[in-house]
Amino acid sequence: MKKLIPTLALLTALLLPTASAADMNITLDDAQAESYTLELGPGALATLTWPDPVKDVTVTRSGIIETKIVDNRVIIAGLSSNGNTPIQITTESGVRTWRVRMSSQQNGSIINVRVLPPKAEAPTTVVIGDPAPGADVTTASTSATGVQLGLTTNTKPAEPMRAEDLPEIKFSLARDGNVVVLSYTLKAGSNGVLVDERQLTASAGQVRPTLSVLRLQPHEVRYGTLSIQGAGQAGSALKVSWPYQIGTVAQTMSQQLVTP
Repeated sequence: MKKLIPTLALLTALLLPTASAADMNITLDDAQAESYTLELGPGALATLTWPDPVKDVTVTRSGIIETKIVDNRVIIAGLSSNGNTPIQITTESGVRTWRVRMSSQQNGSIINVRVLPPKAEAPTTVVIGDPAPGADVTTASTSATGVQLGLTTNTKPAEPMRAEDLPEIKFSLARDGNVVVLSYTLKAGSNGVLVDERQLTASAGQVRPTLSVLRLQPHEVRYGTLSIQGAGQAGSALKVSWPYQIGTVAQTMSQQLVTP
């Protein structure tokens, strides 16, 4: 009876598992997420998590990846070991065009990409009077409707805001003839929030509010709808800005939207 003596190469192939790329967790800020190249391979699974719900995903080349939308996530399965394709992701806050590049080096990997919400912009305020050092002052912010909401601030250095203190806002747009309907979901942070619908502005068109001052308790959720007349043609950019106040600190939340 003959003995079969396997070579070292054959033993190695039988005993060692197939190598695959390491799993990755990636965090992108709002600016980095405007354009990004995602590298996948056959059998790879990527989960893209956005701060707002995903409305649509468009891929130009078939047979390279498969996509699925689950609320604010895009699930991508890699099918090919080479090639690339653009992928357009439309969320309630805007449209981003990425590129997916296929590589055999990413065979079977699991990739999680988290996109952070945009940072709130600092508001422009006008100080009324000439306050003494360290004294409280009143600032005024005027909306497109000409209504003023007095905001009390302090000239002393303010405590830095924590992430849990900030409100969460989600905007969505729909069209009703010549009028664009703006819907929002506002959730207060751990210290509550004070807003005035009459101060909400858009980069194009005239905003018509339905409510006035809203004072939300900690973690309270409020829903609302406004109309914007003359917001522009479908597909045009529309920036929405809304000042708010937490305690004595005034800030502004803004989002870039696409007119339907």
